[in-house]
Amino acid sequence: MRQAMKIGLIGGVVEVLLSLIGMIEAFSQRDIISHIISMGHTLLILVVLFMGYLAAKRAPGTKPLWVLINSLMSGLIVGGVLALLVMVGGTISLRKVFINASPLLYKLLTFDQGVNTGILHSSVAAL
Repeated sequence: MRQAMKIGLIGGVVEVLLSLIGMIEAFSQRDIISHIISMGHTLLILVVLFMGYLAAKRAPGTKPLWVLINSLMSGLIVGGVLALLVMVGGTISLRKVFINASPLLYKLLTFDQGVNTGILHSSVAAL
């Protein structure tokens, strides 16, 4: 479990950094599948998948259940860290420090569903 938590936190920090440096917003202009998924969302999904793979690879046992639990725990933590960014950005104006923390970024991260519903959707998408 400790490995899954470490990997999840690293993945969450990576996603927050990708969001705050503007890559998610910049890549959202390019669609991978027209009007369904953008390059920005694909970048977020790839980070979660890679972190889930690392957590599965470093699972303490060889039982499939432990591998699955490690991967799910890592994905939940990555989604939780990203949800924390959205919640903090909704209450505190981060734009004074991070220029790319724009309303468009929060709209992309919450799938244009608003903060409460969008956080749930983004956390489920992280799994």
